[in-house]
Amino acid sequence: MPRVNNSRGRGRQQRFGGEAASDYPYAYPSSRPQQGGEPVHAEDQRFGGGYWSFSGDEQKDLYGETKPGPFAGVGPKGYKRSDERILEDVSERLMEDGHIDASDIEVEVRGGEVILRGSVPNRFMKRRAEDLSASALGVKDVQNQVRIREAGNTGH
Repeated sequence: MPRVNNSRGRGRQQRFGGEAASDYPYAYPSSRPQQGGEPVHAEDQRFGGGYWSFSGDEQKDLYGETKPGPFAGVGPKGYKRSDERILEDVSERLMEDGHIDASDIEVEVRGGEVILRGSVPNRFMKRRAEDLSASALGVKDVQNQVRIREAGNTGH
């Protein structure tokens, strides 16, 4: 950047907090060095990586959360998850969720279709049980036949 003389005789035009533009060693912000002297992109300074940063096959988004690749969930030709595995997965999801009392829920799987029967204390738990079941790999449909218990009826 050329030096500018003004009419008051101050010499160079002042920028960047008192430094002259020609004295500023880095093009802000993309090539400002970090402690080791390596240039760092502005996104790396703020967010720990660009929108997609790659390390092996793992992809991370802007916030460092791992994102699946474009072929996640695509299995080999003709692959079908067995009803037994789906039953186990759905049962584990219901058991591990801290917001569902699954003690009175029965789970049955036929041809990838999950059937839920039993009772829960409220509508939230009924809907959550259905959503958890539907999110299991290999589930084609969920029949939610769970009933909501009346107040005072424990179902036992």
